[in-house]
Amino acid sequence: MTDRKSNPFISRRMMLRGAKLAVTVGIAAQAASCAGILGPKASQAEAKYQDMPKGQQRCAGCVHFQPPNACSVVQGTISPNGWCEHYSAKS
Repeated sequence: MTDRKSNPFISRRMMLRGAKLAVTVGIAAQAASCAGILGPKASQAEAKYQDMPKGQQRCAGCVHFQPPNACSVVQGTISPNGWCEHYSAKS
């Protein structure tokens, strides 16, 4: 019988726990970022916000947009048809 403590191989259970922890930390970091916890919201000028779309990109299709007229990363009233440099398409 082998001693588990001296076994150089990682068990499947340990690997799954590590993967679960990594996913949990990643989700928490993303949620904190979207909630503005990691820093204050950018001003509209800092984000280069404009109240018209840039091609097919518009705030209503962005992951940061909060209907009806807010954003999780940019301050102030945001038009659903606006755009800024933080645009990230919804999947």
